[in-house]
Amino acid sequence: MRKILMSVTALVLFLFISTAAVNAAEAPAACTVDQKTLVFHYLRFDQNYEKVGIHLWNTGGTGDTVLKSGVDDFGAYINICIGTISPTEGKYSIGSVPLYDATAGDNRWATKDTLDDKDLMIDVTYLFTPATVGGSDTPAEMHVYFLQGSDSVYQPNPTLNNMLILYADSEVKYEGWGIHTWNTGTDGSTASWPEPVLSVDTGYTDKKFPVQLYVLKIADNAEAEIGFILHKGDAKAWGSDILLPTANVKANGTEVLYYIYNTEAPTTKENFTQLLNTYVTEQFDFKPFNNEEDKLTGTYAPDPTVINVLFNQDVKIKVDEVVEFNPNFFTLKQGDTEIAIEVNYLQNKTAVTEFVISFVEENFKLDSTKVYTLSFDNGKSGSEEQKAEIEVDMDVVKPTITLVGETVIEIDQYDEFEFPDFVATDDRDGIITKRVYVPEGKGILDTGKAENQILTLFVTDDWGNETKLDITVKIIPAQVDDIDDKDKDDEKDDNTALIIGVIVGVVALVGAAGVVVLRKKA
Repeated sequence: MRKILMSVTALVLFLFISTAAVNAAEAPAACTVDQKTLVFHYLRFDQNYEKVGIHLWNTGGTGDTVLKSGVDDFGAYINICIGTISPTEGKYSIGSVPLYDATAGDNRWATKDTLDDKDLMIDVTYLFTPATVGGSDTPAEMHVYFLQGSDSVYQPNPTLNNMLILYADSEVKYEGWGIHTWNTGTDGSTASWPEPVLSVDTGYTDKKFPVQLYVLKIADNAEAEIGFILHKGDAKAWGSDILLPTANVKANGTEVLYYIYNTEAPTTKENFTQLLNTYVTEQFDFKPFNNEEDKLTGTYAPDPTVINVLFNQDVKIKVDEVVEFNPNFFTLKQGDTEIAIEVNYLQNKTAVTEFVISFVEENFKLDSTKVYTLSFDNGKSGSEEQKAEIEVDMDVVKPTITLVGETVIEIDQYDEFEFPDFVATDDRDGIITKRVYVPEGKGILDTGKAENQILTLFVTDDWGNETKLDITVKIIPAQVDDIDDKDKDDEKDDNTALIIGVIVGVVALVGAAGVVVLRKKA
């Protein structure tokens, strides 16, 4: 019994020690004289570096999971020792996984900081390449730069000074934007106006907001100030040209600058971080129906035979002239029943946000009493995934009939009745006054009877939503003298019916006996 207890105790102690060893990530040890140093620069956009680290393999030196070595202007940095490693097809590489919590033991794998949680293979061939042909004087150190959320690292030219420019635009206008620069010296960055220096990498914040990294190479013989214009064609990120001093980058080999769209002066790291925290990229989705200022937008069915679709982000149609879009990305269902659809869009565009969906079955119409679900899935994963679902918005709102004046009208007995003006409108069909009608039996007004009488107007929109409006006509009893005068007028008119008014969609007839008959216009 004692032996068993001791064994259990030893097992618990072993598990504790093993777990502690996994959790006890530390900063890497100093490299030995026969090892080379890879300095891994690691930028997190929240500037929180307390627990960041990296998991490594195939280094011939620093292995497993290590914490940061320190923090500099760019972010955290980790000194990785590279020993003897074997090349593959002449290329030397090491494996890595940046971790924003390298202290989390086995849970550290849930803190991968790369795009789609990918592993990073870092090319370190530079460390094994002699500076002179046939020589053995290989470099002792190299630097690479990693942005949170990226799937790669950037290796600057070690023979030049490098100005690292982090740039953010709240509207995410990045495609085609680049830097026009001059006075950078021999072998420094050069760019013609039509072909600016483009971004070398894109990182993503925790809220999935993209940030660009530009690099300007500055030679030692560069001017005291270099020219700097961020532009796309004739559009500029700020109004005037910018001159950047080069003294600092020449003295230190590297300089980090932070820029925000429409702000000419570089901002501080702290302000850049605060602004990024307010920038959020919308998740890909359908834009819902919107009827503001009488302008219909979003995803909705304007009538029972078609669905208008609007997304909040571009859907790629083709890349490098190769069509990527497939109409089968869309699915329309009513319950579990899939409805065959046709997808229409501007096929000459590389990306669109608007589509129009019609139905394969010729006489098919949406039924506003049922629920239809429209979904979209481009079949991709990670950052390229575009997946969304929406219930199709259909017209269930009745149209309106608005009378000019009161709905209760008073006239004297035997007087002619002048039908009031009115207008019929619908939230999707617009003005539909021409569709107003009076059903049989609802449009007879006898002005010879001194009583309250009802005239009823009806209108129906494209979806079958119907509205009626009752007009009460109060007929005031006539005096005896008025009746005698009316009889004389009737004899004079020889009892001939007279059309006194044609309303839009309705005909009013007045007979000599004072009866108004309303009917649907043919």
